[in-house]
Amino acid sequence: MRTRRLRSWALAALAVALAGVAVGLGAAALAVRGGDRPLPTTMETPATETTPETALPANPAACTERTLGGPRADNEGLAADCDLLLAIKPVLAGSPLLVALDPVPLPSRLNWSVGRPMRWWDGVLIANGRVTGLYLFGRRLAGSIPTQLERLTALETLSLARNRLTGSIPTQLGKLGALKNLNIHTNQLSGPLPTQLGNLKALETLWLSENQFSGPLPTQLGGAVRLRDVSLFGNSLSGGIPTQLGNLADLEVLDVGSNALTGIIPAQLGNLTQLAVLYLYGNRLSGMIPSWLGSLPALRLLRLEYNQLRGSIPSELEGLTALETLKMEGNRLTGCVPGALWDVADNDLDSLRLDRC
Repeated sequence: MRTRRLRSWALAALAVALAGVAVGLGAAALAVRGGDRPLPTTMETPATETTPETALPANPAACTERTLGGPRADNEGLAADCDLLLAIKPVLAGSPLLVALDPVPLPSRLNWSVGRPMRWWDGVLIANGRVTGLYLFGRRLAGSIPTQLERLTALETLSLARNRLTGSIPTQLGKLGALKNLNIHTNQLSGPLPTQLGNLKALETLWLSENQFSGPLPTQLGGAVRLRDVSLFGNSLSGGIPTQLGNLADLEVLDVGSNALTGIIPAQLGNLTQLAVLYLYGNRLSGMIPSWLGSLPALRLLRLEYNQLRGSIPSELEGLTALETLKMEGNRLTGCVPGALWDVADNDLDSLRLDRC
């Protein structure tokens, strides 16, 4: 009887604790769930509809002279950035329950506090009196991406990779006009890719791989004209490869492997003369291998395996003298393999069971 009463008391205490967590985090949970509804790529995703403002603490601490390294009046931009980081810290950290269960306590994950000079804050880069970089790679962060990051108007790098972040990408990130690097791979993010990413005219690297994103590749990505490296592998993206990606004249890496993309490989990708890496493996692409691939002079790594491509291998691919990797198995190819392709160092041509041309 005593054991039964103790067990009942423990269960009741746990229920009360969980209820308190649920009440305190209700707004944050709604923000995490917001934005999961796919939207057409021909329209810009309304920020207020898909990503409501992330709920922040009512009275976050304000940064002091010690934190800023000088009077607030002399560092207004940095003071605003500092106050914002203190406010979003609980959102990035996730729920108290997750924090309690985590073997690494909160202070070692984000040591941001008014008692520590901001220049010593982990993962925060300051230049010219503003926060220009957040490097929070592998910090065990378990919350959502705060919509209020849009206020860091000097931010050039946002790295949140290898955490446990959930929810969707806030459409508000499309307002970060100075952003050059967006790296949030290997999390638990979901929902569609915001069309507003195409507004990032300074963006050079976009690494969103190994999440749970779904829906189409936004055609608006073709508007981020400085993109050099796009890595989206390991998601559940569907639909065709947008022809607008052919507008990215500086693109060097395009990796959309391990998704559910369909349709043909668009001819507009033939405009990407700087392209060195083209990974389309593990999708449902159809049609024939385009002969224009042989006109990409910088191409070094080409992976087309495990799609639904058919027909013969174009002889034009022999012109890819820089090619180091060529993977084509798991398609419906016929005919013969052009002789020069057998000289590519890393190839899977034996698995095709086709003769040499």
